[in-house]
Amino acid sequence: ILLANPYSEVVHRRMKQQPDPVAAWNRVCHEVQTSIRMLRLLKDAGKPVKLKFYSDLPLVRLAILGEHVWLQSYHTDLEVGTRPEYVFQHDRQEHGLYALWYQYFLKQWANPAIPEYDFDRGELVYRKDSGGETRREPFSADLEQIPFQLEACV
Repeated sequence: ILLANPYSEVVHRRMKQQPDPVAAWNRVCHEVQTSIRMLRLLKDAGKPVKLKFYSDLPLVRLAILGEHVWLQSYHTDLEVGTRPEYVFQHDRQEHGLYALWYQYFLKQWANPAIPEYDFDRGELVYRKDSGGETRREPFSADLEQIPFQLEACV
């Protein structure tokens, strides 16, 4: 799973653009915490789960399941849920847009600048291109304890 880092400057700038920044921050907190809890349950059940947090402005909401890609575009003025959703099916002969979006995801996933979340220690793990660990940073999943401060946003 690849999620936007709620602590990133980009996310905070996006919150400032919302009509109600505090409500938007609370929604982001809830979504990230819910995602981490769900993924932790899957991991505890023995499922192979990885979570990474990127710090760039999201272009799309992308979900890949088997032979299908679900896609919604982000727009700075609108909530993502209000945007149209597109579904692309993998066509083994033509490849089409499924292959494009699948490759986009793989490129983002392989980016060593995007840290992986360590469920056991609650840390972000940064790696080299070769896969070796370079550093760790604490990542509090208890986002609701951190109030959104408009003036603190970059």
